[in-house]
Amino acid sequence: MKRVFRIPSVRTSLRLLPVGKKLGLIVVLFVFIVACLLMLANAQMEILSAVRAYVGGEGLWSKGEKDAVHHLARYADTRHERDYRRYLAAVAVPLGDKQARLELEKPRPDLRVVRQGFVRGRNHPDDVGRLAMLFRRFRHVSYMAKAIAIWTAGDRYIAAIAERGEALHAEIASGRLNAERVGALLREISRLDQRVTPLEDAFSRTLSKGARHVKRLLLEITVLIAALLLSSGVLLSWMMLRHIRAWEARYRHLLDTANDAIIVASLETGIILDANRKTEELLGLPVSRILGRHQAELHPESEQDTYRRLFAEEVRTGHATNSDLHLRRPDGQLVPVEISAAVTELGGRAVVQSIFRDITERTRADQALRESEERYRGLFEYANDLVYTHDLAGNFTSINKAAERITGYTATEAARVNLSQVVAPEHLELAREMVSRKVTSGGPTVYELDIITKDGGRVPLEVSTRLMLRDGTPVGVQGIARDIRERRRIEAERAELLAREQAARAEAELANRAKDEFLATLSHELRTPLSAILIWARLLRSGRLDPEARARALEVIERNTKLQARLIEDLLEVSRIIAGKLRLELTPVDLAATVESAIDAVRAAADAKEITLECELDHGIGPVRGDRNRLQQIVWNLVANAIKFTPS
Repeated sequence: MKRVFRIPSVRTSLRLLPVGKKLGLIVVLFVFIVACLLMLANAQMEILSAVRAYVGGEGLWSKGEKDAVHHLARYADTRHERDYRRYLAAVAVPLGDKQARLELEKPRPDLRVVRQGFVRGRNHPDDVGRLAMLFRRFRHVSYMAKAIAIWTAGDRYIAAIAERGEALHAEIASGRLNAERVGALLREISRLDQRVTPLEDAFSRTLSKGARHVKRLLLEITVLIAALLLSSGVLLSWMMLRHIRAWEARYRHLLDTANDAIIVASLETGIILDANRKTEELLGLPVSRILGRHQAELHPESEQDTYRRLFAEEVRTGHATNSDLHLRRPDGQLVPVEISAAVTELGGRAVVQSIFRDITERTRADQALRESEERYRGLFEYANDLVYTHDLAGNFTSINKAAERITGYTATEAARVNLSQVVAPEHLELAREMVSRKVTSGGPTVYELDIITKDGGRVPLEVSTRLMLRDGTPVGVQGIARDIRERRRIEAERAELLAREQAARAEAELANRAKDEFLATLSHELRTPLSAILIWARLLRSGRLDPEARARALEVIERNTKLQARLIEDLLEVSRIIAGKLRLELTPVDLAATVESAIDAVRAAADAKEITLECELDHGIGPVRGDRNRLQQIVWNLVANAIKFTPS
């Protein structure tokens, strides 16, 4: 199933904001509007400054072109290199602008090359960024595109003039001056100059017209955006002010319909600023006589210092509670109240909001419980089990000596402890459910839970409770709890003994199965050589065997007899190992001879299964110290098992 996340609307978000933040949001909104307008004005100034820089650059471009033509004419007349250098300096201005234009037309222009070109064109370095910005962002806009086209055409004429200038310089520098050639070059240069002049005028007119159009367009955009921003700001401000008024109305409604008395006082002075209708009922005074008084004056003189300390705690920590104070009515009657106070903000002002709960009924109930406790104190004070009482909210009202000893709390300390502070967290819900069930059904309940002692220990208890009534109304719970640590220890020991018995039984059954398997295997191993001996003995007794067969029969009988003796010896060996009586006869042993003897003993069994035994031994190894029979037995067991489990 997909989870749906709902994004709150603007109206909902504004409704949830505190009043101070709403007012701050209005200020931020209008600051944002002013910032946007300033950004638009700055953008307008940047664009117009860039247009101005282009118009100024066009003047420098035109002057450079005219100066270049003039210096070429003088150079043709004087033939002095100084005039030619002046021509080169003049023509460098439009050529520098051309360099910048060509670089800006690239998809990723090198801004260093652009700067070099514009600076060569005698543009101010501070204007280079604006020139590049206007070219790159508005090059395809009609006015700018037309101006760039005119600029490009002018650069072609400048290139032609530069080409003729180089030809003129080469003609004069050759020393073979051709007057007719020089005259033709000068006339061509003059003709090109005349064609450039209309382009210069057209460039200036186009940019000027574009600047006026851009200025008018930016002004219209600025006015439109300003109108939209201001309209949005006014609308949001109206919505927030409306929410503020609605919040104030809701606040007043909640204040007047609250079941407890609520008083709002200044954090700085303690003077009462507001109070609800429940306060009127509790004090027996109209709100008009309550406002303007210091909150401490509502209490009897004997408790005013206590309240001032409570007020100081509110200022220091932001929250405080007290249930030992009274409110004084005009007739002198004292009303016991429980105070819960917190520092908050109301209308952008720090205030203390105090809630006064009339605890007259609870005080009477406490008094009745104390009287009942006195009557039954002797019954449970010296009981071995824990005996306690608590009200329906879980606040303990009494505990006996056994409870003090087990929990670590004194009776005085327990009176300030709630059930939730004593019961283990995992059993707290059970305890609350039992209290609720007790109130609902009224019957006895017995259950087990763990409690947390004052020093952090855990004690398991078996709890039995009954409901305490006053005039048929439940007012509390009385419980008897028994320490069941010893019982649980015994139960744990029993469980452990049962587990051990089950493990021992399983182990015995496993050993019994192993014994049965061993006896079955042993029976098979014993019958095999006996069967061979019995068969050959009967054949010998029949007298029908020739000498060679009789010799073979005796050999088989002898071999199986040795095998039987070895099996019996193995059984005795196992018995000695189990009894810890195994002995080794250590003597010098020839390992090669020992291995050969063991292999010879099983060779007949291998031949019977058509298995070939090959033995490669190094007879050069000297004797070692060991038990020859044991070593031979080990080799025999290994080879015999290999033959036994190798298929024919």
